[in-house]
Amino acid sequence: MKNAFKRVTGAAAAAVLAVSAGVSGFAADTYSADSIDKVIAAIHEEDLASDSLFKTDLTPEQESLVDGIALLRYIDTYDPDAQPKIDTAGMPDKFDLRDVDGKNYVSEVKFQNPWGTCWSFGGTAAAEISIAYASGYDFNDPDEELAPLYDLSEKHLAWFSYGPLTEETEGKYSSQAGEGDHIRRLRDGTYIDFASADGETKSIGVFDHGGAYTYSTSVYSSGMGPSLEMYYPYGPNNDPERNNRDLKIMIVPINDQGLVDKENMKVDYSETLNKDKVDEVFEEKFADYDYEELSYDDAVDAMSVPNPELAGKTFILKAVGMAAGDWSLEESDRFSRSYELIDSNLLPDTACVDEKGGYVYNPYATAAIKSELLNGRGVSISFCADTSSPGQPEDPEVCYMNFIDKNGEPTDIKEDALIWAHYTYDKDYDPADPESVNRRVILNHAVCIVGYDDNFPKEYFNDPNGTIGGDGAWIVKNSWGSKDNSDQNAQHYWGNGGDGYFYLSYYDQSLCCPESFNLETDLTELYTPKNIDMYDFMPCDKYTCLAFDGEISMANVFTAENNCAVRYIGVETDTHDSDVTYKVYLLNDDAKTPVDGELACVAEEHFTYAGYHRIDLGKTLRLLKGEKYSVVINIESRKGSELIYGRGVNEKGFDFYTDFIENAADDQEVPFTNYQQAVVNKGESYLGANGEWADWADVIEEAKALNADVNDSGFDYDNFAIRSYPESEIVTVLNFPEDESRVYHAGEELKGWLYIENNWDRDLENKFEIELEVGGKPLLIGENNSGAVFDGLKVDESHLIPYTYIVTEEDAAAGKIVSEAKLKIDGEYYDYASVLTDSLSYEVKAAAEDESGEEPEGGNPPTGAAAGFAMIAIAAAAMITVKKSNRAAVGAPTGLDT
Repeated sequence: MKNAFKRVTGAAAAAVLAVSAGVSGFAADTYSADSIDKVIAAIHEEDLASDSLFKTDLTPEQESLVDGIALLRYIDTYDPDAQPKIDTAGMPDKFDLRDVDGKNYVSEVKFQNPWGTCWSFGGTAAAEISIAYASGYDFNDPDEELAPLYDLSEKHLAWFSYGPLTEETEGKYSSQAGEGDHIRRLRDGTYIDFASADGETKSIGVFDHGGAYTYSTSVYSSGMGPSLEMYYPYGPNNDPERNNRDLKIMIVPINDQGLVDKENMKVDYSETLNKDKVDEVFEEKFADYDYEELSYDDAVDAMSVPNPELAGKTFILKAVGMAAGDWSLEESDRFSRSYELIDSNLLPDTACVDEKGGYVYNPYATAAIKSELLNGRGVSISFCADTSSPGQPEDPEVCYMNFIDKNGEPTDIKEDALIWAHYTYDKDYDPADPESVNRRVILNHAVCIVGYDDNFPKEYFNDPNGTIGGDGAWIVKNSWGSKDNSDQNAQHYWGNGGDGYFYLSYYDQSLCCPESFNLETDLTELYTPKNIDMYDFMPCDKYTCLAFDGEISMANVFTAENNCAVRYIGVETDTHDSDVTYKVYLLNDDAKTPVDGELACVAEEHFTYAGYHRIDLGKTLRLLKGEKYSVVINIESRKGSELIYGRGVNEKGFDFYTDFIENAADDQEVPFTNYQQAVVNKGESYLGANGEWADWADVIEEAKALNADVNDSGFDYDNFAIRSYPESEIVTVLNFPEDESRVYHAGEELKGWLYIENNWDRDLENKFEIELEVGGKPLLIGENNSGAVFDGLKVDESHLIPYTYIVTEEDAAAGKIVSEAKLKIDGEYYDYASVLTDSLSYEVKAAAEDESGEEPEGGNPPTGAAAGFAMIAIAAAAMITVKKSNRAAVGAPTGLDT
């Protein structure tokens, strides 16, 4: 098998990236499809291509791309025509989000230890910048009361990227229970039952697992965050301030070559202590040993670089680390969010390859990253660092980081370096050998770009092969602490003068996966209660995208959980410069396809970048509780009409490929630590091909049947990443007459009804009062209007309130009677556009006795005791039916002013 599964050592993200087996680009570029059957055949062909990579040798060209097979899908072949074209005219040659007209939009450097969560810190840093810039928040002059609003939780993001939805998950998504990422074993190979494991074991499985850069998009777009650090601090549950430390006293023998004898090194003492007690306990214990103390830095160096002065000796090493412990979160915290994702832009890679696997620099990617920075968005990005976390031994054969002192001269002493300059090169490339190919290098770390400098000299980088393409560097925020950090837990000397930042060459041969975020910061929008209608909860590191020469459509069908209004939908795109046509249908009760109903909205959007995008429909569509509607999406790109879906190796695939790899060669290390599970029920997602529709659940079933002999049906396919954001009316109020077709005369009774219902998903403890005016005059319901006052409303609590009005001579002369209701919440008028059009007011005809007025056939319905309260339910149902038939798109409602 050659080295197809050679372990990617030290890669923080590799364990997760290895989960996805599919590699787009090895199957056909564009499929021909004029029927659902041909689409299913294309899905099967794509799976065959992915499966073959696990079970056969790679071609030399394929093998040259990666050290780990699963990372193949992260390698972009350079195609200038496929790149988004960004106008670079007028771009400054230097920009730094830490100094924009004197304002700093970048939060303080954080510290990811003790976990491999760089991917979470990189994505969170980018999100924080987006929020701060949009809000004008200056970290140089922080408002202490507002500061917590600009500090997002890396812990919440990391935790809910793993672990499936459970029966305890919010009831709205109970149909998707079991869906998500299932951790099967730890990175040391220990198998675990994640569901029954204790909190500490779960924490190891999640936080030391690594992660894909797009998990931020999957989690945020699902309504799982971003949440605030103050709610979910980065620390163990029993020590959220991180005051505890793990003290280990280690016996470290050094061999004759001056290297640490790793096989005989051992932990002789271990204890978790308050940080103030660590030195005291160590000194007490150290007195019992006859060995000298070895510094931590010398020990790390001696792991890879011989030190003759230490040869043949044995030392004591004091290793102090952040305490691990139980970092788990409750399932009830899953859908906590303080902001809403509008866009996640997946930018093109700067480090690409040619057809032979040789490294190619992509200037269009550099322009795209600069453009996002200039628009106030940090950019998370992945690359290959000397180590994937602080304190790891470095490879003595390579040195990607170069250190420059205050005089602009190289130095070996990191503490003397004012500039830390990083350039990843291919250590195996031999420029003197015409057969040698300068390769792209695989990522192992994630950070956040906060600025750039076109004139940063290339001479500051370590470039032993002479391959760097020119001047220019990104200004990068790391997550390994800084020397003067206000948080003692994050005080660690690293980066330019110890500030936690470094310079990263534009031409670094590993740079990939840049991503930026645009988040909602408007308080009115944030306080408007929104649900998310969606079915795809299987996190995706990269979607599978198949292009067809026919018209392919994807659709999700949703059911309104309560009276609501839809103004936003969401869609995932996979190709730069895509055109998305979207349609929203209000479906018939007997609809068989997602287009059986009233077409309520149709429009088109162009998206420069791949990623997730929230779309404003431009109008509000009103929906009643229980009503079905669909969102239909068609995506056209340069490749054709696209089918995009999430796919992952499922439990059967986990077992199948694990057995295959272990049996194929004794020296192969299995890359799998987790599997993915999707739950796709009938009636949720639909696939369209040139007007023909099929339930996606049926398509998946047929695709899995085709794959049964290939990989034991080892892939799961998720619902389409199509979302809707219904804005819920917290309290529904209806005001309607008993007979709206009647002509009323002076002295007669106009009988009406008020209806109030808690439309939200929780008990409301507010005071609610309905004020009523009929004929321009206040009408009290009971003494002091007590019949229309409610001290709180339980979930689903509702009231029908009858009222009677005596028609006056003035009403008859005016020819009409207007009844208008207003809602007060805690004494304040609630100004909202009702979900049910015109539900707060109505108008009936009035006339003098001698004027003609046609009465409805059959006379008036019974209005006395004979009608009884049995009529109430009928009247309410009739009212809702009328409102449904007269529904219109109107302005968006606002939520409770909380």
